[in-house]
Amino acid sequence: MDVFGKNPKTEKGSYFRNNVWYWHPLWDYCIHVLPDIANKVKYAHSNDGDGLNSVNSRKLGFALRKSIESGEAQEYIDKRQDYLDNLSNQPCHCTGVSLLESFVHDGEIPFPKTQPKDPNPECHSCKGTGNIPNFQTSYHLTLDNISNFSEFLLDCGGFQIC
Repeated sequence: MDVFGKNPKTEKGSYFRNNVWYWHPLWDYCIHVLPDIANKVKYAHSNDGDGLNSVNSRKLGFALRKSIESGEAQEYIDKRQDYLDNLSNQPCHCTGVSLLESFVHDGEIPFPKTQPKDPNPECHSCKGTGNIPNFQTSYHLTLDNISNFSEFLLDCGGFQIC
């Protein structure tokens, strides 16, 4: 996601970039920290130009900075990582089971399950085990990323996600 400052006060406030693997958890954390402001961005998980004005950007930036200084951000990151570390692996595509089929909702599979085939011993994804890490583990949240976004927010003069 390319995030552009509308009226940047400094170089830090002119541009912020994250790929989706970092942006989605970062914005989820923004919602956790300051939901009244962050939820004003209805399309935060897309790049259609949504964003915040200068006042709300600064409020969110200060809230993120405060969460870092208080230790709340690191605690959130640690709990999130513990959750990710305890997720079950998912079937590899080489078994013929699709990612959608591997999801279970309320103990029930939402549609008929494909009969899995033996994993491919030459598969580059699972190395023949038939399992790969849970897809959610591809998304990352770091203290540096939160800090960098906070700095951007404080100086951007409002922003647009493009």
